[in-house]
Amino acid sequence: MAAAPSHFTSYVKENLLPITQIEVRESANRDAILALASHAPSCGISYAPVDDLIISIVVESQHSPVVRDVGSGRRTFVESPGCILVTPPRTASYWHFESTPLVLHITVPTERAEHLLDVHVGTQADTLTRLAERPLYDSLISQLASRMWSSLADTAPHTNTFITNALNTLLAILCHERTGAPAGGSSRRGWLVSRHFKHVTTLMANRLHDPPSVHEMASSVGLSPDHFLRSFAAVTGRTPHQWLTEMRIEKAKRLLRETQMPTTEIALELGFSSPGHFSSRFRQVVGMAPTVWRHTFANQPQETGDQPGLPA
Repeated sequence: MAAAPSHFTSYVKENLLPITQIEVRESANRDAILALASHAPSCGISYAPVDDLIISIVVESQHSPVVRDVGSGRRTFVESPGCILVTPPRTASYWHFESTPLVLHITVPTERAEHLLDVHVGTQADTLTRLAERPLYDSLISQLASRMWSSLADTAPHTNTFITNALNTLLAILCHERTGAPAGGSSRRGWLVSRHFKHVTTLMANRLHDPPSVHEMASSVGLSPDHFLRSFAAVTGRTPHQWLTEMRIEKAKRLLRETQMPTTEIALELGFSSPGHFSSRFRQVVGMAPTVWRHTFANQPQETGDQPGLPA
């Protein structure tokens, strides 16, 4: 008799994931297991199928290229904060990425996921295949996932009910996602995943306090300002200013999570005009205030290795 399919947590127990730190939290009714992982670069790893639906949400990002295959061919895209990736149950996957993103993985046992999907659409296989084809972006899903993570640190009696309802809502939103090529997808790679993209984003990263002008960025890669703006928007779905704002917010996230710097100092270091402006932009991009984000994600995930308390 063939061995029963393993679960996402087996990747963790057997140290198969490219991670430096991880923390795992489980709902009492086992509706979902959440894992907050600081990933290490992967030069290309194939994973055997597991008996879970996996929803991976990028919490912190370095805006780097990712190559992924979940059965429909290798697709290249640029991961950015809030990127949502769906891996259907019993589906092999391939990953190649160069950065060190912080990712919140939500895993749902296949039987539970199939029940919820039947409620919402009734055609679970087609729905999951479609959702897995491309990265998704939905701020409400990201916010729900963050709330699920923080609630699992609480042993209050209502936590179980909240997790069940939040998971149900999250899957309902996913099921109503529309098809179509995503911004930053492989269909419009162009110069974005080339040395030009790396050059521009490095320039941005080095000038968060004093951002380069559009003319300066365009000139640095040998494009006219108009061509640069059109190319950047076509491939990323964002203007250079929006992309730069996300990079500043990503730096703020790392400072909030890894240091004790007050938000006023973080605002000044990143070149925001005032602490109020920083808080407003952070809330607009992330969906929660900087202090709430720090409270949610400040605890450092555990080092890899044997993970005490991991579910069997």
